[in-house]
Parts: sequence; C-alpha cells; structure tokens
Amino acid sequence: MKKIIFYFLLFFPLVVSRAQSPCLSSLEAAQQINLIRNDTVHTTKEIITNCQALYKQFLACKTPLPDSLPARLLNLEGTYHSDNKDFKQAILKTHEAYNYLNGQSNEILGRICFNLGFYYNLTNDLAQAQFYYLKATKHKKNPADQAQCFKAAADLAYFLGDYEQGVKTAQKSIETIEASNLPYQMADAYNILGVNLNKLNQYERAQAALQKAEYYYQQWLKSSPQKEFVLAPAIQLNLGNSAAEQKKYSYAINKYLNAKNLYEQAGDYERMIRYGLHNLGDTYERSNDLNNAYSYFTEAYKRINVTFPIVKNNEFAYTINCLAKLYVRKKRYEDALTYFKKALARFPDFESFEAKNINRIPYKSTLQLILSDYAFALIKIGKEIHQPNCYVEALKVFRYADQLIDFMRYEHAGEGSKLFWRQKTRGMYERAIEASYLAGNTEAAFRFFEKSKAVLLADKLNELGANQQLPEADAKHQRTLRDS
Repeated sequence: MKKIIFYFLLFFPLVVSRAQSPCLSSLEAAQQINLIRNDTVHTTKEIITNCQALYKQFLACKTPLPDSLPARLLNLEGTYHSDNKDFKQAILKTHEAYNYLNGQSNEILGRICFNLGFYYNLTNDLAQAQFYYLKATKHKKNPADQAQCFKAAADLAYFLGDYEQGVKTAQKSIETIEASNLPYQMADAYNILGVNLNKLNQYERAQAALQKAEYYYQQWLKSSPQKEFVLAPAIQLNLGNSAAEQKKYSYAINKYLNAKNLYEQAGDYERMIRYGLHNLGDTYERSNDLNNAYSYFTEAYKRINVTFPIVKNNEFAYTINCLAKLYVRKKRYEDALTYFKKALARFPDFESFEAKNINRIPYKSTLQLILSDYAFALIKIGKEIHQPNCYVEALKVFRYADQLIDFMRYEHAGEGSKLFWRQKTRGMYERAIEASYLAGNTEAAFRFFEKSKAVLLADKLNELGANQQLPEADAKHQRTLRDS
C-alpha cells in the first residue's frame, strides 16, 4: 500500500497538494524535489512531466517559496532533458533556474553554472561554456569542485585558441587545490597548463609543467593502483608534443607510442586515431621519414572511415588535412586537393566558403590552420602545373580565412594569444597577396595588403586602450560592424 501511495504522490503532486492545502511548505517542496531526484522507477519523460507539474504548483502558491527551491527543480529538470539528449531544453530550463538566483552566491548557483557550461560544451558553444564554468568558480565552495571548473575553462581556452587564458585558468586551478592532498587533480591541472604553454611556444615551461603532471600522477597511482585511460595517455601525448617541438623526435615517438597503446587498450579508438596515429605520422614527417609518416596517416584515415564513417570532428579533419599536405610533398597533387576537400567536409558546422555561419563554427583555430594549409598548397600546385584556377580557388579560401580571423581576434582576451595569432596570420596575408597577383586580381591584392596593415594597427590601438576612448555611439557602431 505504501508503494502505491508513493507512486500516486509522485505522479500527481498537483492534485494531492490542492486537496491538502493551497500551497506546499518549503519543507514539503524540498521533499517533493528529492522524491523526483531519487526516482528510479519512471521513465525520463515521465519524470520531466512530474517536474513540470510540481513547478506549476510552485507558481500557484500564494506565498512565494524561497528562490532556491524552484531553481533546484528547474535545474533538475534540465539534467533530465540532458539525459534525454535534448540539450536545447536542458539549456532553457537551466537558464530559468539561473535567473532565480542570479546576483546571489551559493552552492546551488555554482551547480547551475557548471551544468550550463557542460551543456554549452556539448552543443559546441565553447565561448558560452567557458563563461559559465568561470562563473561556477565564484560559487563553488569545495576546492576540488572549483579546480574542476577552472580546469574545464582552461580546456576550452585551448580549443578556442586563447592559450594565454588557458595558462591563467590552469594556474588558478593549481592554486586552488595546492594545499589539498589531491594528486590526480594536480596532475590534471598541470597537464592542461603544459598543453597551453606548448601552443604559446614556451616549450621549456611546458615540459616542466608536464613533468609535474607525470609526478603527481605517479603519486596518485601509489594510493589508487587502478587502470586509468584518460589522464595517463594524455600526459604521455603532451610530453611527446613538447619534445617534438624541440625536435627531440625519438623521445616524442616513444611517448606517442605509449599514448597510442594506452588508448587502444581502453578501446578508445577515437583518441588512438587523433592523438596516437596522427602524432606518429606528424613526427615522422617532421623528421623527413615520409614512408613512416604516410603509413601512420593512411592507417589513421582508414580507421576514421571504418570506425567513424559519418562523424564530423575537428581533429579528424586535421588528420585528413595532414594526409593532404603529405600528398603535396609527394607531388600527388590530385590526391592532395581531394583530401583537403575531405578534411573540410569533416569539419563541424563548416558548409562552404560562401556560408555566413562563421560565428557558429567551433574550433576556429583548427579550421584556420586547415584553410592556410589548403590555400598555400593551391598556390604551390598552381605554380607546379601552371593552372591559374588554383589561384582563384586560393583567393576564395583566403577570403573565408580572413573572416574567420576577424572573429578569432575578438574572441581572444589575452594579449599573448593575440600576438600568437598575429604572427600566424601575417604569413597568411603575405601569401594571399601573392595569390592575388598570380590570379591577376589587383583589387584583391590591395584589399589584403590594407587588411594586414589594419589588423596590426587595430591590435596596437587595443594594446594602448584607444578603443576605450571612443564615444559610446561610435563604440556601439564598432561592435555592430564586428558582430555582423
């Protein structure tokens, strides 16, 4: 009989409560939320219906409940939408929960912000995900939870190409847990610190951070001797990356083989391809062993097609791009152009060079690298086979890459990251000007020449804080132009 009453209360909270009283007390409301949270009987869809019915009951109360209760309920409903893979509704409901507590500071708001970061990450809105992870750090009380939020933000800074921000947030993660006995979290934070430092070409600092990651990981293994296939291969991978950039190729290959084997043992074939096979191919190519490079890149491509035939993934796209570059080196130009196009077809949300959805494309820094490689290859192939159409196609790619760079410059907060991309893009503009002249398009050449000067000037003005001197109307107009 008790079981039947429990089901009735859970399925019909609105009817029962109205029969008993016009409004639930705070204690009763909290109990109803806990009943829903702990429900292991009903389907996710049924539980969502119960959440919605209870929320209507909350709204019908003449005496408003504390904001934390509807916020908890809406946040809970969001998690069930997420379980149902309906991330749009998960974000919508969790935002409603956030609005109840915005301006306050408590653990519930910290959980809500973390969930928003998680959902935005799953939907590839990385800038929003990073924003909410950082918001969560202000409300989380537990050092390990705070460190997790900082570390997640550092991960996203890396994928956004804002490596200086990644360094700062990784360091905050380390500072947050330094006094605690949390060796695994320390290893994780030092690992992402090393990753971002690698991208800023600070290889000695990166190697020192990664060696600390390896040290703390070994400390963790002493107290938790269990198989772990997430951080262990990541540290090996990143040590390999740092060594490869310093041209220590034998050491790098050894670390990449360790990472590949660990991912394969775990059955994580996606990372085995992206980080094991890809990096082995890349390192052999950099050491001018083109036969081994071709062997690993073609194995990676075959694995992608067999295991992930329709998945769009920025790392898969970059691996295919590297195979295309290798075909250029081997003078197999038709294959090279085919594989550059295959790489772009694999990139998330990339549609065409005429599409207007650049703001929605994730991993812009990776896409920019692919576009540069493709355009540079078109110029080289055009010269080799005396084909003017290659220069025309290269201009299309450069125009799109130029728009992408504009978005990236405004997305990146750190001056170090802006300097990094300024150095990267200077060469791109020089090649774009070359392609314009080769195509006989003097108008495009002039435009790229002026744009390269404008980018340098704008960044210098930003460094001097000149934009802060603009009248509000002009500043608003600038933001409109930037975001259009």
